[in-house]
Amino acid sequence: MEAMRAMMVRLKLTVDEEKTRRCRIPQEHFDFLGYTFGRCYSTKTGRADIGTRPARKRIRKVCRTISEATRRRRRWLGKKHHQSGRGTTRYPDEHLYGVFGLQRLLGRRRNPPWAKA
Repeated sequence: MEAMRAMMVRLKLTVDEEKTRRCRIPQEHFDFLGYTFGRCYSTKTGRADIGTRPARKRIRKVCRTISEATRRRRRWLGKKHHQSGRGTTRYPDEHLYGVFGLQRLLGRRRNPPWAKA
């Protein structure tokens, strides 16, 4: 903890003592700045590794933002102007990645080698 405090002082960051805890990686995980740090599995080899993934809280926030932007009350304009669409319209990429703040996952395969039947 002392080493962490010294590093944070050098970075000119403050530590919230109430929320700060020690954890053992890889058995445990922790959330920091919208990401969960801990054990992840490689999609290519299936091996365990220490890595990051979006935190559940952040995923829920993005889902809530998308739901709010696409909820029924906002679709009244399409009905008013007789635009067909049953909620299956694809948003343009710049809208998804700009307005909703989604991150693009590059190089992701649909069927990783370890998931073959």
